[in-house]
Amino acid sequence: MADVSGGVAVGIDFGTTLSSIAYLDEGGRPILVPNSEGELLTPSVVVFEKEAVLVGRVACRQMLASPERSVANVKRHIGDTAWRFEVDGEVHTAESISAIILSKLKRDAQMHIGPIEKAVITVPAYYDDLRRKATEDAARIAGFCVLDIVNEPTAGALAYGFGQAEDATFMVYDLGGGTFDVTVIDKHGQEFITLATDGDVQLGGKDWDERLAKHLAGEFAKEFGQDPREDLQAMAHLLVTAEEAKKSLSTSESVRVPISYKGSWGNYDITREQFESLVDDLVTMTELTAEMVLEEA
Repeated sequence: MADVSGGVAVGIDFGTTLSSIAYLDEGGRPILVPNSEGELLTPSVVVFEKEAVLVGRVACRQMLASPERSVANVKRHIGDTAWRFEVDGEVHTAESISAIILSKLKRDAQMHIGPIEKAVITVPAYYDDLRRKATEDAARIAGFCVLDIVNEPTAGALAYGFGQAEDATFMVYDLGGGTFDVTVIDKHGQEFITLATDGDVQLGGKDWDERLAKHLAGEFAKEFGQDPREDLQAMAHLLVTAEEAKKSLSTSESVRVPISYKGSWGNYDITREQFESLVDDLVTMTELTAEMVLEEA
């Protein structure tokens, strides 16, 4: 058990698709804290059921049944004052929904390490002041005293660089579930200087999933004359299937994807080469950004 005098200070990785929380043990080592399901990563998903608000893994499962009552990838909207999610006559902002996710992280972590008061939260390096302030507001709504907002690539560089004795310059390429950034950082002793950074708040693994899901839906529509893209619940299921297929293609040359919709059942073989062709422009966007950042640095 960590020393809880004055409350534990934690670090939070608030991700578009997955979030986590950690603290430093007595030896100064970062320790990820499991959630109430025993997992180290909590899906950043919220479902507003009539009886309760579901968060995390249970929300992921319920989202397949109630996509119209579900919010995923809310991080993409944080700081957007025009974005709203309305359900059962109640209007929710990106900050209030983010606070629900952060509250679960805090509540679950306190079961393991005791009272938590302070937090450092990471954000994409290219976040403007509005998005940073909105992230801090969400954390405060969740009951955290925010010590600092740290750029995600800087956090990665710190974790890597503190284990390196020599000074160095390195690039952090961070393609997350919903956001992307590239940062070049210079390490001098214990000082880390950001030389250049850029990214896209609307580019991440979610876009890879959507490309594959839309392709599969199109193939199904050609074969059966019915398009799963027209059905919110069918697309929720297909996006999960597409994500699993994407992961499988990391280790397999091909994968067979089953799709069931309105009484019809199809099986579609997708090769790694096909998938890479589907997302080639997305990869190119990240490469161009990386090249631009390297030139700027």
